[in-house]
Amino acid sequence: MERYKLYGLITILIHFAALLIGLAAIWPYSPTHAAIYAVIIVVTTLTLIYSFCSKCPCHHKECSHLILGPIAKILPKRKVGRYGPCDYWGLGLSFFVSVTYPEYWLWKYDLLPYIFYGMVITALGGILLKVCPSCKNCNCPFNRHPKNPKYRKNG
Repeated sequence: MERYKLYGLITILIHFAALLIGLAAIWPYSPTHAAIYAVIIVVTTLTLIYSFCSKCPCHHKECSHLILGPIAKILPKRKVGRYGPCDYWGLGLSFFVSVTYPEYWLWKYDLLPYIFYGMVITALGGILLKVCPSCKNCNCPFNRHPKNPKYRKNG
């Protein structure tokens, strides 16, 4: 396994572990809100994958993501190309809602919010610093390596 794929796997596991901590923080206070958050986790994850991964030219060929890439393959197909405002909103809102919904309940504990947000920041930093630079998606704004015409398709 390539090193960046290992980083990708580790960072996504850290991110989902943080979301599960948020779920665990909510559960004792409100099983109803915990159920709502569980649905939010699923919906925001699928929205994030649909917004970005489904438009990636690589997921059909040489996807560098071990978890998100295979999920993108089973979602409805999208035209490969540059990302637009709706894609950015899908990504931003998905991330924002999934990490802010449990905040009220996290602060009922002494250390849990620091652990939760520490894990989220660690995962996000790992993705931006280790995973994105190795990804071949030339349309992605988080990919900082030189544009590779092999994977570029303008939409």
